[in-house]
Amino acid sequence: MAVTMEPGVEQDPESQAGQASYLSLFIGEDNTEIVPIRWEPQPGIIDPERLLGEGMHTENYHAGDADNPGDFYRVVRLSEEEFIEDGPVRFQENFNKRTEDLIEEALAIHRLNPDGGVTGMAQLLEVGIVEDERVFSGGDDREYVYKDCRVYFRYRGIAGGRSLSAPEANFLTIGERVELLQQAAGVLAEVHARSWIHGDVKPENILWSKDEGGVLRVMLIDFNSVRAGMQLTSDSPLYAATKDCVIVGGRRIVQPRIDVASFGRTVVEFVLGLSFLPHG
Repeated sequence: MAVTMEPGVEQDPESQAGQASYLSLFIGEDNTEIVPIRWEPQPGIIDPERLLGEGMHTENYHAGDADNPGDFYRVVRLSEEEFIEDGPVRFQENFNKRTEDLIEEALAIHRLNPDGGVTGMAQLLEVGIVEDERVFSGGDDREYVYKDCRVYFRYRGIAGGRSLSAPEANFLTIGERVELLQQAAGVLAEVHARSWIHGDVKPENILWSKDEGGVLRVMLIDFNSVRAGMQLTSDSPLYAATKDCVIVGGRRIVQPRIDVASFGRTVVEFVLGLSFLPHG
């Protein structure tokens, strides 16, 4: 839960309890942590020099070491531009919703790949609170302090991973592109076999790497926490399935064919170089 305060006001117990309630979702029915939980704010996670990339609502930071160079942290993005545009109340609501979305994503990934045995999928390693402070100025001449309010998720990824849409992918051969897509299709098949759906398949959510020996690896990221038969709440319009494939009884129902259609568009763009971006 984000904490909106005026300067000099200490974080209240209710806000601290809200953050603890988020982390408590990672405690199992037997009252043990499903992954290690860092209850105290952790320093050094938000570091511009370790930023791997950012989307509209999230940021990924390097967390790797010599043994596991592909590890990364995932957190909600705090945007001053969005704060100014939305105002403190709406900004707070959006922040909370995005935190909940990342928690649902983390729980889904943990259910699908608890021990890291599924090749091509991240493994959740730990969760906690980021030690961080941001101050935004509101239109009411007050300053709003967001202190130690972001939940972080540490994942095991692939070293040197970059998306299929990254410029480096332009230097891959057709054979290498096909191999990467075959690996990605295998991951999707594994997910579907477990009655889960990715829900947002697109080039930006498929990472790849190539080691010194030329070995290619793929990893799917940014999972929606949805199971087959649930109502779809989000997707990327440019890669989404056509309406006749997803409307069931007047609702957009999640089925594996949604991923198949999105993956098909990704294949066309990645292999043939055809773009689905609107013209004009």
